[in-house]
Amino acid sequence: MRHFGRRFRHLHRTHRKKGCAYPNCENCDTLADAQPGRCLRVRGFLPGLSPERRTHLQAFGVVPGHRVRVLQHSPVTVVKIDYTELALENDMARLIQVGEDT
Repeated sequence: MRHFGRRFRHLHRTHRKKGCAYPNCENCDTLADAQPGRCLRVRGFLPGLSPERRTHLQAFGVVPGHRVRVLQHSPVTVVKIDYTELALENDMARLIQVGEDT
């Protein structure tokens, strides 16, 4: 688990240098902002996510660098990670940073 924490801090520092103003900025896309059908890469987690929930998400494959496809937002955000569909509360989806899949 320590490895993920270090990686997140690195992403946060790098992103902050670009002028990030958490939690809502143009450089930050979250799962809640992504249109259904988009395939994105997880970049990290915003500070409001508790360590317990972060660990739970990582167990399902929501880790920095992994690809996710957004399937829907109503009534909850549903994403597909590899062969797993995961339903997230919209508040939790707002705490997961994503970026373009390259």
